[in-house]
Amino acid sequence: MTEKAHFQVKMVLVVLIDIIIPESEDGKAVRDGGILLLKQLRENPKYKNLPVREIFVTALANEGNIDEISREYKIPVVPKPLDMKQFIRAVEKVSQS
Repeated sequence: MTEKAHFQVKMVLVVLIDIIIPESEDGKAVRDGGILLLKQLRENPKYKNLPVREIFVTALANEGNIDEISREYKIPVVPKPLDMKQFIRAVEKVSQS
């Protein structure tokens, strides 16, 4: 008798949010626009229960502020340009939550 392999597939929708939103109403970059967007999404009942996981990306990151932002908002932060290994680790981390 042969055994059949069973696989469990988990689908995770990931949203990449740049901490610096490229444009605002006045056409200027907003430094913490991505953080503001995340707060608005989390507070809005319409979007609160969406089955998505967030990952911040930023070009203005150093080890200290990456760790600080990641702890405060409980999501991974990946510096740009994206390092694929680091990005994949971030996706794996949010997939487990």
